[in-house]
Amino acid sequence: MSMLSSPRLHQLIEEGVIDALHDNVNSASIDVRIGNKILMEKPNYRELGGRVVADIHEMPVDIAAKESPVFTEIEIPEEGLIIEPGQAFLAATMETFNLPNTISCRFDLRSSVGRCFLEHMQAGFADAGWHGAQLTMEFKNMNQFHRLLIKPGMRVGQMIFFEHEDAGADSYAIKGNYNGQQGPTIAFAGQDK
Repeated sequence: MSMLSSPRLHQLIEEGVIDALHDNVNSASIDVRIGNKILMEKPNYRELGGRVVADIHEMPVDIAAKESPVFTEIEIPEEGLIIEPGQAFLAATMETFNLPNTISCRFDLRSSVGRCFLEHMQAGFADAGWHGAQLTMEFKNMNQFHRLLIKPGMRVGQMIFFEHEDAGADSYAIKGNYNGQQGPTIAFAGQDK
């Protein structure tokens, strides 16, 4: 397996493997941008002392039963959206991927974004054969005392590509559940329970 560098990355853009901008190609990665819609974790609201307050949900999310947390879709305005300390959300890349059976890639957060403590949950590996899809990224504002402003189109991370032997019958094109996803996608979307 070998990591791909800029000449091959430019070629992947030309071949339609990724619809990224040539200007976003680095020496061994391609910067990806956040789209204009996110799924924000939705609190449970209850009445307390005559006021409605945000609270945790009574029922836990059963991951083994392929449940997902409850989200609300929010469009990020051009001037940006404030993410409060502790808030978690799903976002998708503007870029769409069409990986052949011989190329996989991995999402890494840009260091400047990490240094502002917008954390990514490290679920960003894309197997060979994943196609027609935007990458869903899982973020959380890890700051205690600072709100963060996100804007549509901002560069949030980079994709690192690896070339390897053909995945064959184990290709994500055959086994995958998130092919064709557009926009942020909740856990287990499109999968049978």
